[in-house]
Amino acid sequence: MSSAPETQKKNSGKFTKGQSGNPLGRPSRGRTDLRQKLEKDADKVLAVVMELALAGDMAACKLILDRTVPTLKPKAQPMQIAPPDDRTPQGLAKALIDAAMNGQVEIADAATMLNAINQLHRMDGAEANNEQLAGFETLPYVDERE
Repeated sequence: MSSAPETQKKNSGKFTKGQSGNPLGRPSRGRTDLRQKLEKDADKVLAVVMELALAGDMAACKLILDRTVPTLKPKAQPMQIAPPDDRTPQGLAKALIDAAMNGQVEIADAATMLNAINQLHRMDGAEANNEQLAGFETLPYVDERE
């Protein structure tokens, strides 16, 4: 007799609602056994990899560095430009373009900021359109077919 609990099937061959077709769950794939074996010899493996890295094996160096040193990510510095007199989206965009052309701001940073200004300008335009549409909704309906 099997150790698995009996599952109930309908005559149609389908399992009854709320009844698992696999009550014991997914079978183990033996990963824990492999990890336990690796843990026993981890110090020896690390010593060999370290020895290879110290001998100049670049693949061993890369393996060690990839596992121990986090990847450096670029960090943007704050932009130092004078605020323009014209604070409209067009004025801000012109100031950013001028700063990029004069070398005050990296071109990639200016492009990112220009994209953000463009998105904000679009959102402002959409908000204005929504206000106009709300005004039309309050007008009385006149059926011109009459």
